[in-house]
Amino acid sequence: MKPVKSFTPLALWVLRIMILLLVYSISFPIIFNMKPAFEIAFIFHLLFLIAGILLFIGGFLKKHTITLISSIALTTLSFYKILDIFTLNFSYLWLLYGFSFATALLFLSIGNKK
Repeated sequence: MKPVKSFTPLALWVLRIMILLLVYSISFPIIFNMKPAFEIAFIFHLLFLIAGILLFIGGFLKKHTITLISSIALTTLSFYKILDIFTLNFSYLWLLYGFSFATALLFLSIGNKK
């Protein structure tokens, strides 16, 4: 059985949408519920949210620049968070950041493949 290559663009857009929803669901409540605006958690989640939005927007552009920059940011932030919350018991947050790390790494390697 051969893979269905025509599903690749659809799969990439589903990944972009899912990373946008993931970033929104993790970061949005933290950003808007924090009182002191310049704590490290606030800055982390603000950058995480912006990078997720830029990854989605980068899919509409012909050049790879925004996609690659946002992928680098998401990969770095996700890896930092994976190391920060790592325990021997894998929590759902560890898995969510692992998913965002893997997705960002995919977009870092392929860019805006059409």
